[in-house]
Amino acid sequence: MRIYGFNEFILCLGYKGEMIKEYFRNYLWNICDTTLFLGQKPEVKFHNPAHEEDWQVTLADTGPGIDDR
Repeated sequence: MRIYGFNEFILCLGYKGEMIKEYFRNYLWNICDTTLFLGQKPEVKFHNPAHEEDWQVTLADTGPGIDDR
């Protein structure tokens, strides 16, 4: 997906921001076929990743209580 040539984004997260973080953390798991190598040297291999998404996404916590962690 191309959005007018932009590929760097900053998302300011507040309430329920952990759900957005989880979405991006699991992004490749959800869009690709996956092979897991188990044993002494575990590894994950993603097949057919979407190369058109050459994005940089910064997830910034901005909600109340950030300093209370």
